[in-house]
Amino acid sequence: MAVRALGPGGGSDADIAEAFEYAADNGARVVNASLGGPGGTTDQLETLRAPILAHPETLFVVAAGNSHTNNDPIRGSSEYPCSFPDANLICVAATDQNDVLASFSNFGSTSVDLAAPGVGILSDRPFVGMTEDASWGKMQPTWGSAGDVSELNRLFDAMQEFSTRHDIPVFVGEFGVTDKKEKASRVRWMSAVVDATLSRRMVPILWDTGGDVSRKAPYHASPALQEVLGRHP
Repeated sequence: MAVRALGPGGGSDADIAEAFEYAADNGARVVNASLGGPGGTTDQLETLRAPILAHPETLFVVAAGNSHTNNDPIRGSSEYPCSFPDANLICVAATDQNDVLASFSNFGSTSVDLAAPGVGILSDRPFVGMTEDASWGKMQPTWGSAGDVSELNRLFDAMQEFSTRHDIPVFVGEFGVTDKKEKASRVRWMSAVVDATLSRRMVPILWDTGGDVSRKAPYHASPALQEVLGRHP
C-alpha cells in the first residue's frame, strides 16, 4: 500500500507517526520510509516512536540521513526515527558505485544497521521521447521518413542502454495514434514502435485505436503490424 506521510513542505513527527500507525493497522508487515530528521522534544520523539513500539510484528525500515554525520552517540540531534533502539526498526545508510559509504550519508556503529546502494541508480526516466504533453493537433500530421525512424531508434537505444541491458524490465504503453491522422502514418508509427520495443527486449502495450488495433477483436487489423509481431515470437 502507498501511504503519504509528508507533503511538499515536509511534515511533523505526528504526521509520520500517523502514517506508520495506519500502515501497521492495515496489515503492513514492512514499512519502507526513506525519511527522518534531527530529534525534537521528548514528547515529539515519544509520538514518533509510539507506533513502532505498538507494532512489534511490523518491521520499520528508515533512512540514516543525508548530512554525513555520525548518529552516535544517541542524542537529541541524532537522526530519528533511525536512532531508536527498537528491534523491529532497521536504519539504512547509502553506498556509492564503489560499495563504500556515500559522501552524503549519515553513519553510526550502533544506530545504523546496514547500507544499500544510493548513488548512480540506473533509470530510464531521462529518456522520454516527448518533452511536453503536446496535443495530437500540434504534432506532425505524417510520420515515417528515414529521419523519423532514425530518431525513434536513437531514443530506444538510449533507453535500452540504461534498462534492458541491465535486466531492468520496460513496458511501453499508450503509443497509439488518433484515427484523425493519416492511416499510412499510423501504421508506420505503430509498427516501428512495436519493432523497436520487441527487438530490445521491451514489452509494447498496444493501445486501442479502432481501425489499427482493437481490443474488441482477437486480431490486429493492420497487416503491417501483424507482420512485425510475427517477426518477434
